[in-house]
Amino acid sequence: MAKVLIRDAANARRDEVSFTFDWSESRIVLASTLIEERVRAEADKIACGAAPSRLYAELRDGLDTLVDEIAARAVKAFARGAFFLIVNDRQVTDPQERIDLSTTTEVVFLKLVPLRGG
Repeated sequence: MAKVLIRDAANARRDEVSFTFDWSESRIVLASTLIEERVRAEADKIACGAAPSRLYAELRDGLDTLVDEIAARAVKAFARGAFFLIVNDRQVTDPQERIDLSTTTEVVFLKLVPLRGG
């Protein structure tokens, strides 16, 4: 089983680990799968913090479809360069690139922000 550490970063500043998740599937994953799993893990994290309500119970079946749509949008955003993916200090550029997950893998989602001024 691999532990995946997720960090968010803007420009050169890396934040602390945002969250982690355990990966027990195959050791080799596609970059797009890592992005999709990050979206799903974040959705689970948010859902766990909210008190269940009747409305949540009624909408629960539709949430998986919504998370799938958000995950697909995240992969498309990566493909067009909206953010970068750094895996164990190596930039991944293709959503179909195969990534070998070690015991602990650090994944940084990096967004470059234009400088202000002139």
